Amino acid sequence: MEQSKAVPLTTAQNTLNEKPSGQPETRLIPRKILGGEINEHVSTEIVRFELYGNASVLTLKREEQENLQKSVNPNEIEIRPDGFIYLPQIFYRLKLNEVIGAGQWALIQNGKPSIIENTICFDGSLYVRGCFISRSVGEGDYHPNNPMSSWASTLESAKSDCLVRCCKDLGIGKEVWMPRFIEKWIAENAIRVFRSEINKGSGGYQWRRKDAKPFLDESYYMELLDSIDKCKSIDLLDKWAEENEKKLGTLSDKQRQVIGNRYNLIKKQYRPHGAEDEKP
Repeated sequence: MEQSKAVPLTTAQNTLNEKPSGQPETRLIPRKILGGEINEHVSTEIVRFELYGNASVLTLKREEQENLQKSVNPNEIEIRPDGFIYLPQIFYRLKLNEVIGAGQWALIQNGKPSIIENTICFDGSLYVRGCFISRSVGEGDYHPNNPMSSWASTLESAKSDCLVRCCKDLGIGKEVWMPRFIEKWIAENAIRVFRSEINKGSGGYQWRRKDAKPFLDESYYMELLDSIDKCKSIDLLDKWAEENEKKLGTLSDKQRQVIGNRYNLIKKQYRPHGAEDEKP
């Protein structure tokens, strides 16, 4: 039987394997273990120790800890069309390189990637300076008939998703997981818009940043509803109608009817007694 190739792996058992020089002993572990497969001659307990035995032993300087958990700049946060806010995967890589150091951290793959229906899953473990930090599974949507989504690109996406999840244990980008922060950020930085061409042409609502370029099929319906409610006088309402004339022209008949009803309802509160209803 062919022997498994071996690669060096430093253990965390310094007290047991320490050399006179004070450096931990380098042991040889079958490569199959590191790939997620268990050699028939190696016990599960040994595998667990070699992979996780050095968990929670990493010592970071106070400055490093503070930099890893430093508050996120709101301008770096993005929002998906479904309203889920996130930090781009490159943010986490740059943060690790900046604080930990390039080459001093690694995302190690555990076994082969798996695919469930159209989802590719990447099981990985994050190591920092040889110490285990966390393990998670990232995912990516794979559509074989989509020329813009290859297997390699989807696997890379799943790997990046895995890294993002592992970095949660270091406190990196913690704000995007906090409900109150999410609510505040969306209220200040995002807008929900109507898009006429999605859902097979039936239309629907999606989110984007307020400072992002509008979608080509975007309607200003939600923005107009929000802004018209802020008009507290006849003069402000008339000014609103004049400034938003072009945007009103992009709405469907049903949307214009809703806006018109809102316009009349607000104007009724401030109009002189006996004046007739109008439409924007």
